[in-house]
Amino acid sequence: METIFWYCLAGGILFAISTLLLGDLLSGIVEALFEWGIPFLHPYTIVGSITVFGGAGLILLRTTEQAHVVIILIAAGIAFFSHYLLYIFYVKPIQNSENSTAFRFSDLVGREGEVTISVPEAGYGEVMIFTSAGHTNQIAASHQHTPIPEGTLVKVVATREHTLYVVPHSPMERN
Repeated sequence: METIFWYCLAGGILFAISTLLLGDLLSGIVEALFEWGIPFLHPYTIVGSITVFGGAGLILLRTTEQAHVVIILIAAGIAFFSHYLLYIFYVKPIQNSENSTAFRFSDLVGREGEVTISVPEAGYGEVMIFTSAGHTNQIAASHQHTPIPEGTLVKVVATREHTLYVVPHSPMERN
């Protein structure tokens, strides 16, 4: 029984050291292998709980006079509890903090921007729209069919066929 606990503890420690050394490469491989679609079964929580199982089992073997079955059950309980704690305090906050720069084109309606290439009355120019992740340059047309010179602040009022339809907008106007 002690051998199993040592293997669990050593395997977890080796995984932690290799993750530290190989970083994202190993992380990507492990996550691809363990991609079950169940967020609670994250590879790091699984390996962490196996490591805790091994460590707790070794400690219990050496400090108590309990039967092996009882030690296994207690070590498993400690491992499940550590799995939960790792998920709640490590994995979930990291997953929630992952940022994406992606946006839907329709989400740009109502956003403000600046004309970077003049928009003619019957043609296309370019505007820089400010988003939460930075800015994006997009093709634009005048919604009112009036020319809009470069440097003018505009507001997106519609989107069609990958084109933003904009109107001049002063910073004092707030809807």
